[in-house]
Amino acid sequence: MKAIANDDGPAVAMGARETARQLDSEIAALREELSALVAELDRRRHEALDVRLQVKRHGLELALTGAALIAAASGFVWLKSRRSRRRAGWRGQLERLRDAVTPSRKAADRAQGPRAVTSILTAAANAGVAAVIKKGLERALRRPLSRTQGTTQSPRPSRALARWPRSRAAKVSTPSRSAHVDDIQERIEILGRSMR
Repeated sequence: MKAIANDDGPAVAMGARETARQLDSEIAALREELSALVAELDRRRHEALDVRLQVKRHGLELALTGAALIAAASGFVWLKSRRSRRRAGWRGQLERLRDAVTPSRKAADRAQGPRAVTSILTAAANAGVAAVIKKGLERALRRPLSRTQGTTQSPRPSRALARWPRSRAAKVSTPSRSAHVDDIQERIEILGRSMR
């Protein structure tokens, strides 16, 4: 006989077979829970990589992003053509003549190219403007989207986690339960919240 500390506190004498059965039952419960969590991860992976489903869910966002990219590209082309037309006119010829006669500091700066600080600040400004535009579009489209979809929240909860009510999870959660299982379950819940 071997004395084992019970979860409630006092030590209880248990035989080797009883100890093995208890450990087997705990291992089986943990395996069952892990298999449910892995099945949920697999379902979410398939859902996340399903292109048709993602286009169906985020069609409006994809269309707006495409339109913004096309508008930015066409604006860049328009700006380039405008600059080239201006350089071809009589004002452009006078400007080139002035640059040829008196080399200015501006021309020397243009030859150097942009500096690192300027590039970093430009990138930061672009990122900030993109974030502001995204938030503005989300706020502007929240009401029209909620009217067409019925709600702004995710329509269905996760299947595997719905099978495991909190009361059962609390019963399985004993001091002998592995910390890895808790970590995996927490990561799945965070992943679920981020996908909504």
